[in-house]
Amino acid sequence: IMMILGTLMVYRQLDYLRHKDLGFDKEAVIAIKNDNNALSQQLELYKTTLLADPKISSVSATLSKPGGLRPLIQVRTEETAADQDLTVAGINVDFDYLKTMGMEIKAGRNFDPRLQTDSTEAIIINKRMIGYLGLPDDPIESVVEINAGNGVWQRKKVIGVVEDVNFEPLNRKTEEAFYAHLFPAYSFILVKLRPGEFAAGIAKARQTWEQMVPGQPFSYSFIEDD
Repeated sequence: IMMILGTLMVYRQLDYLRHKDLGFDKEAVIAIKNDNNALSQQLELYKTTLLADPKISSVSATLSKPGGLRPLIQVRTEETAADQDLTVAGINVDFDYLKTMGMEIKAGRNFDPRLQTDSTEAIIINKRMIGYLGLPDDPIESVVEINAGNGVWQRKKVIGVVEDVNFEPLNRKTEEAFYAHLFPAYSFILVKLRPGEFAAGIAKARQTWEQMVPGQPFSYSFIEDD
């Protein structure tokens, strides 16, 4: 009986993990390991090449994938006390990350590649950040400073708000987080495949990868399996 109960509990936990709303669309997205930033300098060409194929829906890049390691970054605002030590998850992404991951903008706007300042000044925050930093209920245009190291603080402006995505492994609480183009270094290339085209889409991603970075192994996994 104890073995049956134990098996039932494990099944229910696995079922919970499969059906829990994480705040992003994990289906049909593969994460390609970009070890040593092998593809980072050719990222835009890789994206353009894949997006010309109807089997590919969207392509993006990130330093941290859902459920993986993410850097904690010290932040401050005009609303926080000078002696407060506030740290949040800082997710380095390119402009197509939210689209590729199916994350909905709840306020403000998404990144716009036509705006040069979005590469240097813009951040998108999750809802938990609003209360954590004491920002106004409508935080759009609020200034958040992030610690870039060596005593340097960078001023960022909030352009959008997303839901509290469960970026962490499910055994940890969802944390305050922001998304920004911090630097052109990415550990993963994310490719969203169209339904029914998984094998062909992956084959295209692999072929293009091997043509552009022939010395770098093509290694991927589905986000929903991680």
